[in-house]
Amino acid sequence: MDLNFLCVLIWGVVGALAYSTTMGRRWSGAGFTLAFFLNLSLLHWFSGMILLLPWYYPAEYNSTVAGFQTSTVGIVAFAIGCFGVTPLLTRRPDHASESVPAANDSRIFRIFLAIGLCCFAFGAIGLAKIPTLSAFFASGQSFVFVALGFGLWQAYLRQNRRQMWILLAVTPIFPLLTVVLQGFLGFGVGYAIIVLCFLVAIYRPRLWATLLVLPLIYVGLSVYVTYMRDRDEIRDVVWGGSKLEERVDQTKRTFGRFEWFNLHNDQHLNAVNNRLNYNWLVGAEISHLDATRAFGNGETIWMSVLALIPRAVWPNKPIQAGSMDFVSHYTGLKFAEGTSVGMGLIFEFYANFGTYGVLFGMFVMGIVVGYTDRRAGEELRWGSPLLFARWALIGIPLLTVGGSLIDVTPGIILAVAWTAGLRHLFVNSALDNRQDESNLLSTVHTSDS
Repeated sequence: MDLNFLCVLIWGVVGALAYSTTMGRRWSGAGFTLAFFLNLSLLHWFSGMILLLPWYYPAEYNSTVAGFQTSTVGIVAFAIGCFGVTPLLTRRPDHASESVPAANDSRIFRIFLAIGLCCFAFGAIGLAKIPTLSAFFASGQSFVFVALGFGLWQAYLRQNRRQMWILLAVTPIFPLLTVVLQGFLGFGVGYAIIVLCFLVAIYRPRLWATLLVLPLIYVGLSVYVTYMRDRDEIRDVVWGGSKLEERVDQTKRTFGRFEWFNLHNDQHLNAVNNRLNYNWLVGAEISHLDATRAFGNGETIWMSVLALIPRAVWPNKPIQAGSMDFVSHYTGLKFAEGTSVGMGLIFEFYANFGTYGVLFGMFVMGIVVGYTDRRAGEELRWGSPLLFARWALIGIPLLTVGGSLIDVTPGIILAVAWTAGLRHLFVNSALDNRQDESNLLSTVHTSDS
């Protein structure tokens, strides 16, 4: 059997396992495991699949093959950690203790949503450029997705399909907004994936709904190649500071000439290979480090720890969010000035300790993502909105599979800080409304009396 085909098949098996596990009552998660897999597959699986096409042979073929095989090792290690070890570390879900709708759930939803929207607004007016505050507001923006997840759960409890469809209708708005406001499609797709995975974890779609996955993937690829065709024009308008009307007009022109994804269209395949292909970077890294043996030996991991120190405390901290120049350093490749190239988790783990780093790093990530997913799902179902928010805010930065651990670790600490602050505010406001303060801390429900 062709090794590339075997790797594609293995990814498919892990994807099916992630989907079926997310829908299972024994797992009772919040969708982060499935979201992690989908984000990673966008960067590794799709570019691996097009290698099977006999009429397509990209210039980076050999590097992509080597990187795809290494990423397959990583996804297997992730699956073992997530589905094999995580259940041993968490309690078996007790569905009899699932929460019931409470009168003040809508208030909690509005609080979460307001925090997220305010953080987006503060970022838009420039406050996010202030050191330390930038990370604080970036973490706070995730409350929008916490609110949507909480709202979907309440819609499920109340069997309110209207509310479910309203919340779900927000999903395609995220990619549209990030294109119009930032010139990027990827961020919006990542946001949409979070919401859709919440939906799968909560509603557990039936077979007919599951069959919609393939058409949805095809539509997504079609949106992607259409965007990539006019990406430079979109960014010229957005980054050039044009008015909102001009940005919207450009977006309308782009998607008004919609292109359906075609496997026999080299431009479409090149769009996948050029921008959704982290495998070739891993392959180039393997070749370079095989020759130099200059592994990082934990360099980027140690930097992810130092990233926890606020810039307000360490103004000249040399560590920045993103992958800095690590890709050039570990591949020997030079990129155009101003070009941002993300490492990705597979790249980073290999850069530090080679194949063993990929095995161990992805195994640990599997445990961490799986544990976070289950804890978020448990707190959501047991009626603990603040604890759900904490674990969801931890889970969202874990989905940054195309960046580096430097992007992940501050988000985890800030998640604890945000929810600790909200916990304090809820307690203070509840002293006038509830005599049983301990009940408030576990449910975060306040009365309207």
